[in-house]
Amino acid sequence: MAAPYLNDWSPDAKGAANAALRAAVDAETDPSYISIHSSSDTLLAEIPLARPIGSVDSGTGIWSLSPDGREEEAPANGTAAYATIRDGAGMGHHSLPCEAGSSPVAGKCVLNTLAIAAGKPVELVSWTVG
Repeated sequence: MAAPYLNDWSPDAKGAANAALRAAVDAETDPSYISIHSSSDTLLAEIPLARPIGSVDSGTGIWSLSPDGREEEAPANGTAAYATIRDGAGMGHHSLPCEAGSSPVAGKCVLNTLAIAAGKPVELVSWTVG
């Protein structure tokens, strides 16, 4: 009999890792945030996060963030390519690719649009780390 093959972390391992990452990101005095960037690394938006910054599902180990508002006036034009979660000191901890939509997608930063326009709002729909 062949040994079982696991191509993903167990929910317990995933949950422990995501809980530790969440605690590290939420440890600073200033609030954490998501920075949205183009493929050329241009900063397109920064979206503040609520405290606590989200929750880790005890059954699946998936970490979902909680936004605290939106970017009201994007600083630059561009197409969102990736997003980085940053602690209150600005240190990046994890990046995910961006996708436009209205529902959460595991392993993606889902935004209301990928076409960011300077001076316009940008909303975080979901951020889930599996």
